[in-house]
Amino acid sequence: MAPRPGLYRIIAVVDDVAHISVEGAPKFGLASLKGLRRISREVQLSDQPHAIHVDYYESKGSATMSLRWELPGVIDEQAIPPDCLFTNQTAAVEAAALRHKTEPLFGEIRRLEGHTDMVVSVAFSPDGGRALSSGADKTMRLWDVKSGKEVRRYNGHTGRVECVVFSPDGKQALSCGADKTVRLWDVETGTEVRRFRGHGKTVGSVAFSPDGKQAVSGSADNTMRLWDVETGKELQLWKGVPTPVVTFAPGDRLLAGCRDGTVRLWNLENGKEILRQELHKGLVRAVAVATDGRQAVSVSADKTVRSWDLESGKETRRPCKYTGPLWGLALLPDGRRAISSSADQTLVLWDLVRGKAVHRFTGHGRGVRGLAVSPDGRYALSASSDKTVRLWKLPP
Repeated sequence: MAPRPGLYRIIAVVDDVAHISVEGAPKFGLASLKGLRRISREVQLSDQPHAIHVDYYESKGSATMSLRWELPGVIDEQAIPPDCLFTNQTAAVEAAALRHKTEPLFGEIRRLEGHTDMVVSVAFSPDGGRALSSGADKTMRLWDVKSGKEVRRYNGHTGRVECVVFSPDGKQALSCGADKTVRLWDVETGTEVRRFRGHGKTVGSVAFSPDGKQAVSGSADNTMRLWDVETGKELQLWKGVPTPVVTFAPGDRLLAGCRDGTVRLWNLENGKEILRQELHKGLVRAVAVATDGRQAVSVSADKTVRSWDLESGKETRRPCKYTGPLWGLALLPDGRRAISSSADQTLVLWDLVRGKAVHRFTGHGRGVRGLAVSPDGRYALSASSDKTVRLWKLPP
């Protein structure tokens, strides 16, 4: 079996040929470095580049491998040399005997396939071992992250399932969708426990409170609703909130990003709005709160990722600017990095402190929507209109 697409460390350079190591197999020669050394326009090349990204491999009598060189200290894509093409009969024979069990340094690890229409939301379980996804096929699916196998399917929604989240203890899940409902599920049995009714249009966002006792939902009917998870009772209703994406914030507060480009904050004790700030010039598609509880991050159709203070609403870092509208967002536990997704089929890892892109992940065949990062910050999941969920290993 040939090396999977991904990033591999070069362990040796012999006679101008780079070699990688695959567990249980000898060194595998990839390509001559001569072509690489000729491209020294923007970067000083060392004698031994540290890694090669394998983008494509096919073994039909010969090995054809599309390679992208990853150079030390280079994060600007324009400074990375273009793809090289390598064909060699001997390499094909060697590759056929390989038993590849190791993960790439970073990049795509596996695909979770089973949805029959676009996938729009994905979530890691609190222990990182399982994942939930939902989509336009009106289903939710539970996956074993390590094997990529589907464990369980949840049926019941009568329209696209827009959002799915685990409870803090991982035993229950909430979903919401185009059928105007929010639903509570028993994760292990797949049983629908409770249904929350009241919204008049598609419910696009839902979240558990940190203790799992309450839930908040945001809808295209321009309302937010607070629910008692155990009873299903509506505890509070906020009107006139334009198509919010919602989450809980520390200190008994609710956070929403809105269609009008504003981010808003409410006090749960009295239900009053305590902050409204126009940060974006287009609809806000996702919001997240950093682990320190003081910073928030939002992404928007205005092509930016913005970091801001939860107390003042003022931006704390330079905005990260992309080339097109952004759809999804996931914060890493360190609070210094975030991942965004977009219609251009890519994920981008951002250094929020510097306001710059660190890495761009490619592989999806259509736009990427929902995102999630594992609790340990080592992996990411992406949900796409190409009907797949993909697991990515993130750079350290």
